[in-house]
Amino acid sequence: MDVMDETKGYHSEISYENTAGLLSVNLYTKRVLYTGNTITMGSNLHNMNVSLVYNSLFELPSRDETGLGKKWKLDVEEYLYEYSDFYFYVDGLGSKHKFIKLKENKYYDESGLGYILDTSNGCVIKDIKGNELRFTNNHLTEVVTIDGVDIAYEYVGDLLVKMYSKNNDRNEIVFKYNKDNYNCMTSYIKVNVLPNVYPTKKLLTICNTYIKLKIVFELIHFFVLLRVIVI
Repeated sequence: MDVMDETKGYHSEISYENTAGLLSVNLYTKRVLYTGNTITMGSNLHNMNVSLVYNSLFELPSRDETGLGKKWKLDVEEYLYEYSDFYFYVDGLGSKHKFIKLKENKYYDESGLGYILDTSNGCVIKDIKGNELRFTNNHLTEVVTIDGVDIAYEYVGDLLVKMYSKNNDRNEIVFKYNKDNYNCMTSYIKVNVLPNVYPTKKLLTICNTYIKLKIVFELIHFFVLLRVIVI
């Protein structure tokens, strides 16, 4: 993980945004970052959002993969890795945070964001407000906020296969991957109450409680946007 993204908030960036998403180039680390909203469903405590992320510096240990192709991930995929006397946390955008030991079972984020990692009972990262990120087998498996939001994530091996609201476990997003074609992923949304807004340009079919979304990553659009920024 030597080339992981260590971009800081104070680094200068050039960015461009349109309906396809936001793309930026960091002038210090040379990182190219794209984020585009893919799925939005529910509201309030049942709200779940998923965005597609491309980070040119994103990298996981060789044993792990996202199933979306090199440098691609979903923003809900986060990771925590233990090394000899510290931890590395990879956030939703693919940026790396190093946690240094503070005392027994306690580690602090050296970037100064105020995150504390507690390993006394599993692995839990808390922010200064008290929101929690809970990790199992290196993967983020639950997010609990002080506002009562509780979202769980299930993995099979390295692949995220389902996320759901524990406030209403009938609202869930199921992910299926095409291993032969990394440019395509299919997601099924099972809902208890229809969400207020659907990304209609990605909506293919509706049948009763299931909505089938097929997300095709058109890389040519990405490079066109990048060319606009660089010139």
